[in-house]
Amino acid sequence: MLSKEQFQAALALPQPWVVDRTEFVAKAKHLDIYLDFPRGARFPCLEGDETDCGVHEPTTRPGDT
Repeated sequence: MLSKEQFQAALALPQPWVVDRTEFVAKAKHLDIYLDFPRGARFPCLEGDETDCGVHEPTTRPGDT
């Protein structure tokens, strides 16, 4: 299985997104890739004049599933 860093590079995820973990179910031939971002991360704003925007914490965090 590829490492989180290899998935990160292969997906070319922009900052602040990171691959948190991966799960492969061989029997079902199913790969889940979980993404996350550091607390307090800022993202480019899609609207308005600000160069970056904060976000509200997501309702689901790693380990909550």
